Amino acid sequence: MKYSFSILTLAALASAAPVQAEPQTRTQTFTGPNVTSERTTTIDREAGTFDRSRETTHLNSGKTKSRNVSRTRTETGRTIEGSRTTFNGKTRTLSGERTRTENGSTFSGTTTGAAGRTHQLQGTRSRNNGEFNASQTVTNANGRVVRQRDVTASRSNGQRSRTVSVQGRRPRR
Repeated sequence: MKYSFSILTLAALASAAPVQAEPQTRTQTFTGPNVTSERTTTIDREAGTFDRSRETTHLNSGKTKSRNVSRTRTETGRTIEGSRTTFNGKTRTLSGERTRTENGSTFSGTTTGAAGRTHQLQGTRSRNNGEFNASQTVTNANGRVVRQRDVTASRSNGQRSRTVSVQGRRPRR
């Protein structure tokens, strides 16, 4: 009788539906002498999403600032959406998509600054035979490249080298 009970138990466990992973949410609170802040992070591994929001309140003035970001896994990479609002009510946004390639990734996106200026973002990363290459380009609404950054890093015979080239200045927000 004991033997048959074990077989029935194993059969029931084997035929049971797999346990679905629940989204995990974590909330953290910080209180300092001038501000109070709450950050909430939700990760859903099965759906491939990551959401984080933070709201900070200045205790003397009552003004708030916030920051939100959402990332979603896609078949070829991930998308990102984010925004940040300052104590003065000015908002900046970012949206884009990262796509995996054979030996790295590409990124294409748009950012809008607090003053309303829009910039296009393009980037590539790759690794091949001990060498890493990255390139980021920021283009303004007129199509002019306002910033270009290129990085090359390599390892050979126990030595590392890294070269960074930056042209232009950071765009005004």
